Amino acid sequence: MEEGTPLTWLGWKQLALGVLASLLTGGGIYRLITTYLNRHKPAAEIHKTTAEALKTQAEAELLEVQAEAGRVDMVARMMGRLDEAHQSMEQLRNERNALRDAVQNQKVELELADYQLQRMYGFIKSKGLHYSDADKKQ
Repeated sequence: MEEGTPLTWLGWKQLALGVLASLLTGGGIYRLITTYLNRHKPAAEIHKTTAEALKTQAEAELLEVQAEAGRVDMVARMMGRLDEAHQSMEQLRNERNALRDAVQNQKVELELADYQLQRMYGFIKSKGLHYSDADKKQ
């Protein structure tokens, strides 16, 4: 074809067949069809990636909740043990105080009994009586 000469119907036909042949042999039509069929694929991949991210986030939150529940249970058990220890300590204090009071009462009773014995011994001595055979030797 020369410059400036308009294309005839035959020229257009030849041009169209040439472009069609180059598309077929170069895989252009295959690529056009594949591109057309996969036009929604990027959006679907974005939705899939978003869904996977949300699923991962939900699983992480579930793990956090389970860990928090485990910590709450652990603290509750520790508080229960602490309460038991406080009750045990209070019971031991009460027992100790009761025993101290009993010892103090026994000391007072012993001092009172000792005082009464000394008084009786003094009375016996003042009357000239002998309390035991050991007293006769003195």
